[in-house]
Amino acid sequence: MNIDVSDTLAVCGGYYYSVNLISVANPTSPKYITFIKMPQDMVVNDIFLRDTLLFVSGDYGGIRIYSIKSSSKPVLLWEQYYNTCEASYPLGKTLFVADESTIHAFDISVPNNPIELGSFDFGRRITDIFVRDSLAFVSVFTNGYDQDNGMVILDIHKLNSMKEVARANTPGFQPASFPLSIIYFLQMIWMEFTSTIGMK
Repeated sequence: MNIDVSDTLAVCGGYYYSVNLISVANPTSPKYITFIKMPQDMVVNDIFLRDTLLFVSGDYGGIRIYSIKSSSKPVLLWEQYYNTCEASYPLGKTLFVADESTIHAFDISVPNNPIELGSFDFGRRITDIFVRDSLAFVSVFTNGYDQDNGMVILDIHKLNSMKEVARANTPGFQPASFPLSIIYFLQMIWMEFTSTIGMK
């Protein structure tokens, strides 16, 4: 389960098929609005709300951008299919998307016509992305190669020539993730929320 929340809207995605829009204008009395059906085989991995835009990414579906100016009638603006898309991260007018082992940076100044600005191939599967200032923190994972699992930091000051500046390997075979504590916390909130409003 994935979730993101703006001032008055929460969007949460099940593992398959759909993401759900819920009004939280009154947090003590949330109201279900509608759902957006995803491609049948898509596994939703990331959801982000940014102003009037909703970003949904996942395996067997890639990245999809929706306009939610009318939250009851979301409109698909753009989609790019990737077979493996475990992570994305929108920051301002730039969208970072993972395609298996490659991170792509798109200019989303015009959300229905993103333009790719650059890419960087890690040679390992990307499992999460976090961006702060001019750095991208990317978790990577390769089955069977313990020394290749962990975090890579990219300098993204120039998107057409991103470069690795540091890495930190993690023990065992679990990929790093950003931030796991928040993910667990949101999952707990979602379980409590669904219990409160009687959703199954």
